[in-house]
Amino acid sequence: MMSKNTVRTTMESGFTFVELLLVMALIGVMTGFLASLFRSSVFLFQNQDLEIQVIEEANYLNSFMLENLRDAEGVETTITDGSDTFTSGSDEIIVRLPAIDGSSNPIPGIYDYYVMYQSSSSPGDLRWRLIPAGSSNRVAFDKLAGEEITAMSFSYDTMIPAEASFVTVTFTLEKSNSFRTIDISRSTSVNLRNQ
Repeated sequence: MMSKNTVRTTMESGFTFVELLLVMALIGVMTGFLASLFRSSVFLFQNQDLEIQVIEEANYLNSFMLENLRDAEGVETTITDGSDTFTSGSDEIIVRLPAIDGSSNPIPGIYDYYVMYQSSSSPGDLRWRLIPAGSSNRVAFDKLAGEEITAMSFSYDTMIPAEASFVTVTFTLEKSNSFRTIDISRSTSVNLRNQ
């Protein structure tokens, strides 16, 4: 017979209920921590990706404006294309550039026209339209130049846009994801060739 003071040296195999609860609690805490870490990394990635998209689109639109306005010889007051009439002002601009022949040489005294305006059917869209002269080698188009533009304005160095030699374009882009909204404003000034 064993005495009361004998220490039991063998253990039965398996886990006790307390050990099982402790392991489950530890797994639960680790899962919660990993889920929180995953969510914060997704949040950080999406916000950084959104910021990059907004900056890239603003830089593209800024370059687009500079490139196309620098080629212009001046601002035109008004022009009609089919049933559409455009007037240079604070919300749209018409610029004239020399028409080109089949060899891409300028045709003296004949002009093609670029119109940049916000779409009336989709106010966040910037449209870019080319209205060529009849003898020009350029082909007419109406393209989407930018999206998600919340504000756009054109200002001129004179009260009459047709007399302007300096144009400033200011715009604001806005993009959103499920976590936040980011907007960025840019302003571009261009000297036209007529000065």
